Amino acid sequence: VWNGSVHAYGANARVHYPTEVEDELITPLGTLPSPKPTISWLRGWNFTTDLYLTLEHAYSQLRKPAALMDNRIDVATIFGLPTLLSSHSSTAVLASITERYHDLPSNFKIFAPPTGNPLRDIFGFQAANIQATLLLLRMLFLSIDDDRRQPPDVQLKCNVAAELLAIFQTIPTAYLRGISTPLI
Repeated sequence: VWNGSVHAYGANARVHYPTEVEDELITPLGTLPSPKPTISWLRGWNFTTDLYLTLEHAYSQLRKPAALMDNRIDVATIFGLPTLLSSHSSTAVLASITERYHDLPSNFKIFAPPTGNPLRDIFGFQAANIQATLLLLRMLFLSIDDDRRQPPDVQLKCNVAAELLAIFQTIPTAYLRGISTPLI
């Protein structure tokens, strides 16, 4: 039961994301240029953080009455949408997220089997984490949309559940354990 107190959500923290470079390029004087073109695993982590913030905001919309919501930060602006998430359809928010996902390097879309090499495996883990979080966000938006749609679109929910199962069958078990799939 919600008791009327305000919870400090992560979206209200305004914490800067880490620079997307490898640790060895960070010095006390600043960030060194990379000697070769590389993709940092932090790009995937920062994208996932945006997804977590969106999940948090969407979940708060689902759980709280609209009049009591604390919308000091508009999570939709993370994805380039001009106004509050609540004023956008989930379709518009998901389209923006999908566009940003497609802009990610392919390293964050491939579930390569774990090798035991953390520098390589981190990308497979990030890819799995991104997919699980995207699907969780889609399921949450379907629940939010149920309030707007009469009757709820059961077939669409079944399609997302089938997609979740199909994708999870392609992700190595070690990554699924690492991303805490019991949350789902």
